[in-house]
Amino acid sequence: MRTLTPAAWAASSTCRPDACWRPTQEKTELADRLRLQAEASERQAHEDPLTGLPNRRAFDEGLARDCARSQRRAQPLSLVVLDIDHFKVANDTWSHGVGDQVLCEVAQLLAASCRDSDLPVRLGGEESALQLNDTALEEAQLACMRLQGLFHAQCNWAGIDGLRVTFSAGVVQLGAGDRTPLLLVQRADKALYQAKSDGRDRACLGWWGEERVKRNQERVKAQAPARAVAVAFTRSWFLVPGSCSY
Repeated sequence: MRTLTPAAWAASSTCRPDACWRPTQEKTELADRLRLQAEASERQAHEDPLTGLPNRRAFDEGLARDCARSQRRAQPLSLVVLDIDHFKVANDTWSHGVGDQVLCEVAQLLAASCRDSDLPVRLGGEESALQLNDTALEEAQLACMRLQGLFHAQCNWAGIDGLRVTFSAGVVQLGAGDRTPLLLVQRADKALYQAKSDGRDRACLGWWGEERVKRNQERVKAQAPARAVAVAFTRSWFLVPGSCSY
């Protein structure tokens, strides 16, 4: 049987200072690697790989959560769904690489125009969305107009001389009839289609039933003085002696 001298025993691994904490250090490093991998997987599951914006999954989860919060606290929430106009033409005329660069530049403008509480999203293809928390419909419309100004001010998209990019959008506010987030999205899509039908490069507001009635009443009330003047002028014109009428 081999007998270790005191010096040899002191130099052995069983009594080295790091012998006790080495397994603990390795476990800590492994836990850190697993945590980073989990965070990366979670980010990839909620992030569009091309633009870096939140993706459709992040949008669905965020909209469901914030719609419930908005209705519970009686706070406004608006949604903008937008489509790049004639995006297929840009792809076909130049290349898909140019189209991808356009999408990235669109994403940068969306992110730059948002507050910290807002959620810019790439839904897929050339379609994007802006979820505007604590924002009424009129404020959302103004935000959309500012975004259109940014689009119009940017020239030579994707480095292509003379290439300009515009978008059409549907703007809606969460209403009492929106029992699910899907109904809100459907109203935004309907308003988006109307914007395209009206000539593109514009935003259309989507009013829910009660909002539509109230809006029409306000419009009629606002137009009443002008109508009264027009009626009075017409009557006086026909009553003026010598006026020409038939």
